[in-house]
Amino acid sequence: MWSWPRRIDEIVGGPYADCVGADDTGAELTWRELANMSRVVACTLRRLNLTGSAISVYPENMGDITVAPAPVAILMGHTVEALVLALGILRQGFPLLPLSIMHSNVVQRKQRYQEALELFQPVAAVSDSPLIQDLMDLSSVPIRHISPSQLLADVVDNEAYEDVPATLDSALA
Repeated sequence: MWSWPRRIDEIVGGPYADCVGADDTGAELTWRELANMSRVVACTLRRLNLTGSAISVYPENMGDITVAPAPVAILMGHTVEALVLALGILRQGFPLLPLSIMHSNVVQRKQRYQEALELFQPVAAVSDSPLIQDLMDLSSVPIRHISPSQLLADVVDNEAYEDVPATLDSALA
């Protein structure tokens, strides 16, 4: 069984915990820091009453129809902070819907946002980009906007935090 949060926690439990796990031009985090910060994000999501589901997207029987839980969208650049947020969202049991803020063609970007909204109907969007307004304007249903600083600001007792079971765990149970 493989899941990002569990895999990171396994690395943190081993000899590589204090090795660089993520690096960009503005920040560098060890695996331990990645794990701890992603738990803070997951705890904050839970306190905001955003809890994903361990509902499996894998059918139990051939021919069964399954529905994935609604995702959380993330509109950020390719940064260490975005990675921490993505891992925290996954820890909380949500599928992740990454939306590009790098696309320079405004018409195509808005078209892609519209298609993603119609197809996946995210429950929330995490972003510090002004492009979040494009997403909100295009949505036919309300999407909760959460700033990255809001998710990362809380220092909590994340030792007691338990991840929502991974989809794959549920599928194999």
